[in-house]
Amino acid sequence: MINLSFLAKVAFLYNLCMVATLVMRYLQFIQEGALQSTILVSGIVLSIVFNGLVNSWAIVVLLVKKSPGGLRPLWLFGVNFLCFIFQLYLLI
Repeated sequence: MINLSFLAKVAFLYNLCMVATLVMRYLQFIQEGALQSTILVSGIVLSIVFNGLVNSWAIVVLLVKKSPGGLRPLWLFGVNFLCFIFQLYLLI
């Protein structure tokens, strides 16, 4: 079974791709090609999917265990949650 902490780290990497995607709208720091396409797809599509998965799973863990002890590192889940709220804002 996949660990929640591992998925949170993967979601964080996709959030970094989302930030790179937003920066690439204004600055061209990567040449056209496969790397730019990968960052765009990861930042736009996969970050929303993984953040939704990680945040849903974290809410279930909090409801079942009643303590944030299972969510380590806690700052990572906080950053992922804030990025997810920002992504939902961009989606609407």
